[in-house]
Amino acid sequence: MKRIISLIGLVVIAAIGTFLLLPFVLSSDTIRESIADQLESATGREVTIAGQAQLSVFPTVSMRLAGVSIGGPPGAGDKPLIAMDELAASMKLMPLFSGRVEIDRFELVRPRIDLLVDAAGRKNWQLDPAPKPAPSGATAARQESGTGAAAPQEGSSGSAFAVQAVQIGEFVVTDGQVNYRDARSGGAMTASSINASMTWPSLTSAMRTTGDLVWRGEVVKLALRVDDPVALTSGGASQSEIMVSSSRGKVNMSGLVSMAVDFAVDGRIDLQVPSIRALARWFDVDLPAGDGLKELTLKSKFLAGGTKFSFPEATIGLDGNSAEGAVVIKLASPRPMFQATLATSTLNLTPYLPASPQPSPNGAAAPPTGAASSAPRAASGGEKAAGMSGLKAFEADLRLSAALTVLRQSELGRCAVTAALKGRLLRAQRTDAL
Repeated sequence: MKRIISLIGLVVIAAIGTFLLLPFVLSSDTIRESIADQLESATGREVTIAGQAQLSVFPTVSMRLAGVSIGGPPGAGDKPLIAMDELAASMKLMPLFSGRVEIDRFELVRPRIDLLVDAAGRKNWQLDPAPKPAPSGATAARQESGTGAAAPQEGSSGSAFAVQAVQIGEFVVTDGQVNYRDARSGGAMTASSINASMTWPSLTSAMRTTGDLVWRGEVVKLALRVDDPVALTSGGASQSEIMVSSSRGKVNMSGLVSMAVDFAVDGRIDLQVPSIRALARWFDVDLPAGDGLKELTLKSKFLAGGTKFSFPEATIGLDGNSAEGAVVIKLASPRPMFQATLATSTLNLTPYLPASPQPSPNGAAAPPTGAASSAPRAASGGEKAAGMSGLKAFEADLRLSAALTVLRQSELGRCAVTAALKGRLLRAQRTDAL
């Protein structure tokens, strides 16, 4: 027994000694070229590692690569898809002997990601991994006859240690940046100062991510939880939750997310916006002047698929009003479409009316500046059309019913209002009180 224990001890010492000697046996050039070859095979893109590779094996197996970049597709120019100052990873030493890769930390330092859709609609982030070479005739013959060495299992890369499982402790992005540009529409956006941390203890556990970034001059915080990331990325579904917040508002969505055919969600949403006007300005949309369109709240069942977002059980609060019903948003070209059918007990329209007329010097009430001459007709149940250049960014089809409608000091009985916004033209009609 003592001899067996001694033998096991010698094997462990020899194995550890081998890993300790790796930095002296392997040159940085060999390590750099090997990793570049594997990344090129996995992505089908040219990979460049401009800096030195650093390897250490105690107390963890650690690797640091400087100046890593992954090129764009052929014909996309010299600008890489991803370029980072440094890529660093560390993994536990002992689990490697049993074929388990347990990554303590994986970090991308100052990564810069450039996403491009060209004039033909091609996306530069769609990768074409290099095909695996077919086995030689001798190798195929040995495999067919069952003789010779067994072929290495997928993921083993032919090494002596066949990888049985991969486990990521923490994935970190430090000071990243993402640029997006669509050559067809000319649209572009940039998210900078991206700092994020992802934990995924094992393949069967939940993945959690927290982080923040700067977009359009605002700090945006994010939190994400995916209960079964393996199923989700394999075309299945998983219970998930995402929270996005900034000074412009906060949204929390939770439910079943599916990638079976297209991105789809079946869950619930809770939205809070302190000011719709401030949020619109953040997206470079100028709304018509007025006292309304400030605080907004939304709680609803939430369904999403493709470019359609449905809120079939919505409870909406806006400027002190509260309504229930259904809302649909379609992000289709040329402009997004907003549809809603809502009902409320009391509807206060005062915040959306023109300013009260000011007395003229002769004592008569002067009409407010810019007031439409057809306003009395609209108030009595007619139709009104007005140019609304600030609303050119979207279209709308709204239906709203109320048991009581308040217009300044006036109260109307039950009525219904329909409004349609299309081509910068708003048409609204109110049914006479019942």
